[in-house]
Amino acid sequence: MDDKQQAFQDRISRIRYGATIVSDNVHTPERRVIVPMTRGQELRENARYPLSIVGAFLLGMLAVFIGRYVSFQLIGTGRMADDPSGTFYIDIALAAGVAFVIRMALDFRDPAHLAGKSMGITVAAATMHNLVHAAPSIWAILFSEEWVAAVIQVTEPKSIYFAGISWLL
Repeated sequence: MDDKQQAFQDRISRIRYGATIVSDNVHTPERRVIVPMTRGQELRENARYPLSIVGAFLLGMLAVFIGRYVSFQLIGTGRMADDPSGTFYIDIALAAGVAFVIRMALDFRDPAHLAGKSMGITVAAATMHNLVHAAPSIWAILFSEEWVAAVIQVTEPKSIYFAGISWLL
């Protein structure tokens, strides 16, 4: 055998036997030992991904709340009664911005997480007014009585509100 064939055979034998360091400074990876998981560890690992999608959905809903709160603090309640559909789209845009910041803080880069956040934003934007109708006194503490009155005036209870139109459930 010539030198190239011998070097190749030496390399194959090193890989086969799992040597980590050889004399000519060639490194091969160490073999990993796979530790079997217990049943509880396996359940936690399998539940982590679906729960992260649910978490992304809830973060999308939280983003709508934060966006509406920021919008209320900056602009107030005047624009809600004047242009309900414009308010809806502004709330969606603010929630998307908040969700983007949350994405940067957490590692939700998977398309399923993006879909979960988007669904959370959509559901919260379309149904948050139902919570205001159900507990106006709590929302008056968080926002203001004028804001609560404007939401109650513009929307219908037990409905889906999308782009200025309320559909009763």
